[in-house]
Amino acid sequence: MHRSVLSFSLLTFSLVAVSFVGSEKANAQLQLERFFPPSVGTGRTSEVTAEGKFPNWPVTAVSDRPDVTITAQEDSAKLSVSVAADAPPGLCWIRLHDESAATSLVPLLIEPQSTVAESEPNNEIQAANSLSLPAIVSGRLHRRNEIDTYAVDLQKDQTLVVAIIANRLLRSPMDAVLQIVDQHGNVRLQNDDSRGLDPLLVYRAPDDEQCFIRLFAFPETPTSTIGYAGDASFVYQLKVTTGSYLNHVTPLLLNKSKAEGSENATETALKPVGWNLQSHARLKTAFDPNGGSVTSYIPAAMGWQLHGGVSGEAEFLREVAAGSPPTADRLPVIFAGQIERPEEVDRLLFPVEKGKRYRATVHSQDFALAVDSVLRLIDPADDQELARNDDTGRHEYDASVTYQAKTGGLIELQVSDLVDGFGPLHAYTVIVEAIEPTVSLTVDQDHFSLAADGETEVTIAIDRQDGFDTRLRVRALDLPEGVAAAELISEPKGDSAKQVKLKLKADAKSRHQGTIRIVASSIDEEGANTGSEYPVRFVLSETESVESIWLTIAARKE
Repeated sequence: MHRSVLSFSLLTFSLVAVSFVGSEKANAQLQLERFFPPSVGTGRTSEVTAEGKFPNWPVTAVSDRPDVTITAQEDSAKLSVSVAADAPPGLCWIRLHDESAATSLVPLLIEPQSTVAESEPNNEIQAANSLSLPAIVSGRLHRRNEIDTYAVDLQKDQTLVVAIIANRLLRSPMDAVLQIVDQHGNVRLQNDDSRGLDPLLVYRAPDDEQCFIRLFAFPETPTSTIGYAGDASFVYQLKVTTGSYLNHVTPLLLNKSKAEGSENATETALKPVGWNLQSHARLKTAFDPNGGSVTSYIPAAMGWQLHGGVSGEAEFLREVAAGSPPTADRLPVIFAGQIERPEEVDRLLFPVEKGKRYRATVHSQDFALAVDSVLRLIDPADDQELARNDDTGRHEYDASVTYQAKTGGLIELQVSDLVDGFGPLHAYTVIVEAIEPTVSLTVDQDHFSLAADGETEVTIAIDRQDGFDTRLRVRALDLPEGVAAAELISEPKGDSAKQVKLKLKADAKSRHQGTIRIVASSIDEEGANTGSEYPVRFVLSETESVESIWLTIAARKE
């Protein structure tokens, strides 16, 4: 198994046919940058604007979700998005294409309620947009020094939750700051980094009052400019509620075969974490019918969790508050918990065999949670430290530790926070597994194009891990008629061990818009398959990847 790589296989895309305009002009500039509003509600049809360049309108929209249908409207850049009433919340990845070009995948958020748009100007408290709660607001910081302001009425002891989705899921290049202020502008509460670069505030009203939410931002990459930043790309979703808010669900990683078919937390051992959650609330899990992602949500609550997936039959265990630590009967094991108290150390016992190598890897900050993890492996017989790690690299604060067992028996894993942080956002999931040689293959684009009677080259990076020294046969699958690609061999050593270049050739009659797959199969010295197959992926984010690669074959330009 790959070292706990989190992958969501978007294998099949639902295609919504839209008529073409039949223009012959060059359209290499076709480009989709974002959608506005960046989210739509379930059970309704909404209009969104595709922002980018669209020389030939209308276009065809391709969605990775069968419960989301997208059609182009008559006006350029306007799309109609219909979401089924029973569609779960989460992410939808969308691509646009015309006859001869395609865009990259762009996310659209699917929410249980419709969004409202901010109304400009709202820089000042006196011009604040008034919100009726619960509210999901679509907004944008258009220009430098812009501040967006919203007014909410609270009753004494109500808990207000305010969350931004911008950088983490929408890829907005902004580092947002949230404030709760009074009518005079006095700051009651402020946050700038809570879920990655996206802030979150939880505020309990001391009295009946009207308070104000202020939002501004700095650039994701700091510059020498003094002042707040703004740009057309600074798009955000603002969630505001005094009702139930689901922040995350542990474990963050799920073995789909263990969880599928169960609908509540007691049946699946899933633990919802958030604010104003009702004890009787049913936590539901939604599974991508194509074998991809898993989303957990509470139907009556704001918020949802997109889980990472693990292969194999991983056992699941959770931290215990007191007493003896849980013991894994076998590996791999998924271990989930939350650092709830100062100086807390969570523990797990797991079995090892003499001479074998093992790895424990934390997932917290890659899910935009707050644990700055420390992992220690301890011999429980004499409390001797066997291995320790607190960072996997510069600016990578999820720890990973390896160990080669000198004797068989039980080893203790200890999980703690380096800076003694604790609280609701300090959740983590660890996967412990025996180290086996494996390989990861990736491309640096999610779509490729070539002209009829032409060819293109697809560069495939090969990351051989933990001593993987097997020959690989790399081939393209699901090729359209008239397209050929010669198989390639990646040897254990030499240049082809790290990279190969697959050439796609199209004949003069080929025309195509659709997906292909590229896979690598392990082979022996005679070229016979040995059984293992590895998909070539495009990495969308730290926790998401796609196995379907888009291919465009267009008529050759005269």
